[in-house]
Amino acid sequence: MFAKLSALTSIVLAASTLVRADVVPSEPGPGAVYTAGETCTVSWDGDRESDTLWKDMSIQFMTGSNYDMVHIDTIASDLDGTVSGRFSWPCPEVDPYATIYFYQFTSPHTSTKTWTTRFTITSPDGETVEPEFPEQPGTGDAIPWGIGNLVDPSGARPPPVIGSDDSDSEESASAGARPTASSNDSDDDDAEDDDNDDDDAVSTPAARVVGAASGSATGRPAIPSGSALPVREEYDGAASASGASLGLVALAVSAISLLVAA
Repeated sequence: MFAKLSALTSIVLAASTLVRADVVPSEPGPGAVYTAGETCTVSWDGDRESDTLWKDMSIQFMTGSNYDMVHIDTIASDLDGTVSGRFSWPCPEVDPYATIYFYQFTSPHTSTKTWTTRFTITSPDGETVEPEFPEQPGTGDAIPWGIGNLVDPSGARPPPVIGSDDSDSEESASAGARPTASSNDSDDDDAEDDDNDDDDAVSTPAARVVGAASGSATGRPAIPSGSALPVREEYDGAASASGASLGLVALAVSAISLLVAA
């Protein structure tokens, strides 16, 4: 009987290890409009499944397409993403004033990135222009986009340290072995690695810095979208994990039935 209970416990524990949450941005939502010189806000639902993965969360102010995301500024760092929260900052003067901006959430302890939808920043007088491009490159998805800049980029902060795939399997990263920060060089390396992958492989677009040469990072046209709610970067993996979890839960239920029958 003890052996049967041990086997059942192993099955249940295996199922639970596949269940994982991540930070989910909740604001700005579709249609959000902010005015330069006033207050911009960003909110998120925390990752309560981990005490460490999102403990040192950063938020980046971004622009660009779904395939070629462009870093403008790091607006916050050292935030606790294991709990829900809200962050406010002065809306910057940008060029152009349009619906082409979004936020990216990252952590040095995981390679997962999450995004808000695109939102609008207007001029102090409420003026805006249409996004330069009406469709996403390569896919034709009707999600307008463009590339914006800060009118005064002198105070812009560089991209934060972002975790590697290896750090996802660890609950924390040691201070002496922190993953490499995103940079133009690392983006170029990612693009070269993508060229060596199988045609069926799916990679994730890497952010570049405003003013850097444009790369051709391939990846899924996930988000930020113009209208959909935030979606995790690793959506496909999450769906697979959820399916596997349900399968293991069903297996655990079957095992319980067998034990009861025995």
